[in-house]
Amino acid sequence: MAFEYNVTDEGIIHFPREIVWEAFMDELDGARNWWLPFWEADPVGEVPVSRPGGEFKATVHPPSRLLQLLFTPRFTVRMLELEAPKRFRVEFPEGHFRGIGTFDFMSLGECETRVRFNWNVTTHGIRPAFAAMFVNLGSIHSKIVQGGYRGLNEWLESNVPASHAGRPHFVNRPQRQSLARDEEQN
Repeated sequence: MAFEYNVTDEGIIHFPREIVWEAFMDELDGARNWWLPFWEADPVGEVPVSRPGGEFKATVHPPSRLLQLLFTPRFTVRMLELEAPKRFRVEFPEGHFRGIGTFDFMSLGECETRVRFNWNVTTHGIRPAFAAMFVNLGSIHSKIVQGGYRGLNEWLESNVPASHAGRPHFVNRPQRQSLARDEEQN
């Protein structure tokens, strides 16, 4: 038995779209962790997650005690396409959820961005199907996404100086070695 979910969540991030986009790419590449404690990304392979074909293993830490007792959601995320800084699409080819996810980034003036995430998946395996009989996985997914949006706003407020509003720049930004290798090869 499988359960299907088509859930869309929106959040307002109080920074320009380019800064929000860069923060998302850093999070997916494993250079940040503003989405903790809700979920974490562990990049795999040579292709950065912020490039088509890049992959990471996702582990979700549900806010529901009941779901924590039932199972810990894990799945693979593969980047399909990017249109920086407007949208990216991913697939979930392995793990507890299979399907497609799309993030859209819309400017709301100079200093705000609306982020919309559509999660269109089917449960895979007995544990998520069993859990879906007791908890609303779509609602829990929304709580995790909204927690991520809050975490991003807090992280940006602490790490992007006001003097850099309007252009991407992070305090103490780590160098992504895999991107540096890509650029050297071009």
